[in-house]
Amino acid sequence: MPNSPYIKNRRLRVFGGPNGSGKTTIIELIKSSFDVGFYINADDIEKEVSLSGKFDLSSYNLDSIDPKLFDSFIQNHGMTKKAGSMGYKLDMRLNEENILVDNSAEVSYEAALIAEFLRQELLNKGKKMTFETVMSHPSKIDLIKRANQNGYKTYLYFICTSSPKINIERVNLRVKKGGHHVEKELIEKRYYNSLELLKETVSNTYRSFIWDNSGKEPKLILEVYNGKEVIAKTNQIPYWIHQYLLS
Repeated sequence: MPNSPYIKNRRLRVFGGPNGSGKTTIIELIKSSFDVGFYINADDIEKEVSLSGKFDLSSYNLDSIDPKLFDSFIQNHGMTKKAGSMGYKLDMRLNEENILVDNSAEVSYEAALIAEFLRQELLNKGKKMTFETVMSHPSKIDLIKRANQNGYKTYLYFICTSSPKINIERVNLRVKKGGHHVEKELIEKRYYNSLELLKETVSNTYRSFIWDNSGKEPKLILEVYNGKEVIAKTNQIPYWIHQYLLS
């Protein structure tokens, strides 16, 4: 439960859930009603970098970053070490307001690192921001905790389904429409990892909203205040929520 004093206008909104859960639908719903601040999506970053070989930081008001700071971030990040262990060498550097990337091959690692860099820098500056994540790694909990300590009100919108099979089918449909591919084994792994982290993530938020998107339309099932006060929005609570959050 967050216990630091809040600072006006500091908001962090996290849209979490496995691949194929339907996060985009909820994001658009919230965007239509709230100022979500700077929006960070690694998939969007990957598209931009793949096309242009660069990413413009000025749209995030981050156009005066010390290149040495950026280089240090990249060199010391665990994702860089992971990429290296798989034989993948990252080629990216900061040139004024642009991050330059070798886009001759896939740039998913680079996009993920840029997204993480944006989150860290915007948090350092106390900026309102929103990001999307599959939430399968505890580093996102660490970020939420840090935001709490920095006076942010932290919001989680978690969207999931009753089975990873649903997610796999939806990703396959998305690919047929031109969307990006994710291996089914990775979808399933992320599905269970994100659920295992759900309770701890919720416990560290100012407010959480838990959605089930197993059917044709997403349904808001629970709201949780200050990480512990649960308010049911329906009488029918899906089993996965009982198992991973309420038990």
